[in-house]
Amino acid sequence: MTSTEVQEMVNADIGNDWSQTNLHRVDLRTSVVSPPRQLAVVDVSTECEHVVWLVLEECRGGPGYGVVYSEADNAFGLVQMAEGYVPCLLGIYGGFLDAFSAM
Repeated sequence: MTSTEVQEMVNADIGNDWSQTNLHRVDLRTSVVSPPRQLAVVDVSTECEHVVWLVLEECRGGPGYGVVYSEADNAFGLVQMAEGYVPCLLGIYGGFLDAFSAM
């Protein structure tokens, strides 16, 4: 899978409604990572490392939550990023907006 294909899935899920937000008041226009980039994460349920596509950062370059795409699961999930730690995959939620809303 390429970053362009991942970006197309995110864009298709958002559609024309880039004004959507979540409980953290995240702005899609400034938080979607374009192009998506690969990120190594640890799954909190299995303690295994996975490589996923980072598609959204709550706080660019800082601690906070992010939305990722897992090719292995063919679904989007939620990660938590903290300074000095490997990002933790908290769960897989399905579509991009499902993961975004779970934040």
